[in-house]
Amino acid sequence: MEIQKFHAADDFTGELCVLASDFDRITAERDALQQRLNETDAENDRLRSMLEIASKGILFHQAEQPMSLRLARNLSKIRTDIKKEMEKKQ
Repeated sequence: MEIQKFHAADDFTGELCVLASDFDRITAERDALQQRLNETDAENDRLRSMLEIASKGILFHQAEQPMSLRLARNLSKIRTDIKKEMEKKQ
């Protein structure tokens, strides 16, 4: 996103004013950025839920299914990595 300058003018009362077109443009930019933030937050929440489900699935699989030591270690590492990533996000 390209950043543009806005023009301020003194209204002779000591207050600074901006042109309506600049105000509208900046307001639209702010609204677009807020929308992107909201969408990113929603995506983060969705991915966090998926990580929690995957982590629980790994625990269930480890508890219920016989597996090789190598597979058990790999699943434990994945679960640990998931927990670390989730802790970073909080």
